[in-house]
Amino acid sequence: MHPPQSSQAQALIFDVEGTLIDCATQMIDCWEDTIIKAGHRIPRGELQLYSGMDGDEMLQTLLPDLSATTRKALIEEHGRSYRRGLP
Repeated sequence: MHPPQSSQAQALIFDVEGTLIDCATQMIDCWEDTIIKAGHRIPRGELQLYSGMDGDEMLQTLLPDLSATTRKALIEEHGRSYRRGLP
């Protein structure tokens, strides 16, 4: 005799960025695309140095003259770009 089947999930898998799937390249691609579209240029190697850093902190470091409002807009655009799978 078999135990009754349950329709509920018996396990969940959570991937904290980089734990199961390394998405650093895609994150950097999206930051590069977002920053260029906003009219700024930051060398890819420099973006890589800040990979994994909080987006607001990263922007404050790399583009210190940006306002908080502009940083927030860039972070939101980066998120949309990443979810679309761009560039």
